[in-house]
Amino acid sequence: MFSLPAPHDIRYFIEVAEALNLSRAADKLGVRQPTLSLAMKRLEDAVAVRLLVRSKTGVQLTRAGRRFLSRSRQLLDEWNELRALTQREETEVAGRYTLGLHPSVALGTLPLVMPRLLQTFQGLEVHLVHDSSREITELVINFQVDFGLVVNPRPHPDLTITHLYDDEFTLWGARVPSTLQNLDDERCVLICDPDLSQSQQVMRALAKRKVSFRRTVRSTNLEVIAQLTAAGTGVGLLPRRVAQRSGGLKMLSRGLPTVLDRHCLVYRTDAQRSAASRMLAKSIKAQLMPAT
Repeated sequence: MFSLPAPHDIRYFIEVAEALNLSRAADKLGVRQPTLSLAMKRLEDAVAVRLLVRSKTGVQLTRAGRRFLSRSRQLLDEWNELRALTQREETEVAGRYTLGLHPSVALGTLPLVMPRLLQTFQGLEVHLVHDSSREITELVINFQVDFGLVVNPRPHPDLTITHLYDDEFTLWGARVPSTLQNLDDERCVLICDPDLSQSQQVMRALAKRKVSFRRTVRSTNLEVIAQLTAAGTGVGLLPRRVAQRSGGLKMLSRGLPTVLDRHCLVYRTDAQRSAASRMLAKSIKAQLMPAT
């Protein structure tokens, strides 16, 4: 079975080739001679040819050994360069990282996060992926997204979940309400994304309070819901941050049900262990977590 030689075995071979004596090479390397002999055997097994001829007075290089020596120093230099580059990438925030988040979450967070990230880390490239929080979390778990900014993530053994801030999800209306936004009027219209778990929770709570709507306008875009609400089309089920961004909206009172959303940073614990990843996560948290 083919196997690559270990870098320290190559370094040992170079010393043996220069000394032409296992004992002297072992002394110079600070290892025992049996250890050095074993390393030479591993190296010969790896290249599948004999590199050294042993005698009572020392060792001599075979023809293959001389050819191997001529390239081994270059190979070792390239390995050391690759190792140094890899270690540097572990400590420097550089290259492409993928950040996943819902478009509505993106509008409320990326203007706070992205300028500082790109100013601080000159070698950083950010690829954005937009989907539901549930899908983004799955992409993180499956190694397809490095970091996710998601809402109400479920615990997972492979995830680090950091709570960033809370948001309220409830009913909103225009500052100057229309007849379509009067909860006491049967003409009142609800505008929402019924597939969101937050919408479903609020609607169940409304049903218990005997609040119902004859008509519902459905949209998967929270910004569209906010604009329609501001135009008086109906009452909108929205997070506070989305509602406040649109302007012209006010939260409906009367003790209506509210769902508290937990916005979190998520990433795979095993995939983001490097110092660079920790620095990137720390920078994101610094921009989004409320000051204490």
